[in-house]
Amino acid sequence: MKKVIVLIFLILLTVCHLAIEAEPLKGIVKETWSVDFARKQAFDNVQYSIDTSNYPPDDPHYSLNQKAGKEGKMMVKDWLITFYSDGSYGVKPFQDKKALFFSPSGKLESISIDDQLNYPKKTYKYSYPEGKLIYSVISPSEGNNFLFLPDGKLDAHWIGDTCYDENGSVILTRKNLDNK
Repeated sequence: MKKVIVLIFLILLTVCHLAIEAEPLKGIVKETWSVDFARKQAFDNVQYSIDTSNYPPDDPHYSLNQKAGKEGKMMVKDWLITFYSDGSYGVKPFQDKKALFFSPSGKLESISIDDQLNYPKKTYKYSYPEGKLIYSVISPSEGNNFLFLPDGKLDAHWIGDTCYDENGSVILTRKNLDNK
């Protein structure tokens, strides 16, 4: 009798194993993106230049944004602020596909445009005032961003709040300040 139970158990285990191999669990296992796959996705339908004439050359909310940074806030009115270790900062209105990046003195340096608000998403970063593509970014998930130069070379890979070069060395960090 014990042999029959063990035999049935082994048969059920084998059938279950085959069923699991045949149909992987969807939505549980995250896809790992290779650099080559990310590059292909990042440059699909890329626009290499944009018109920047409708963007302000200076941060119209410079004083407010700087005050928020000193107070440790990441939200002001209806936008998010990210401060970088080099003193520059980015401003992104809620539910908007565009973000503006300013120098520490409040001069507009670049503009980023998302293709959508959900992940995976593409973001194209353009210089100001030239409007030339600086980066094509693919973000498989929040906090995971591959940055490619216009020629397709991987320039950086953000994982969380740390930015790495192609050799795995830290090149920059960012801080999304807690709203106090």
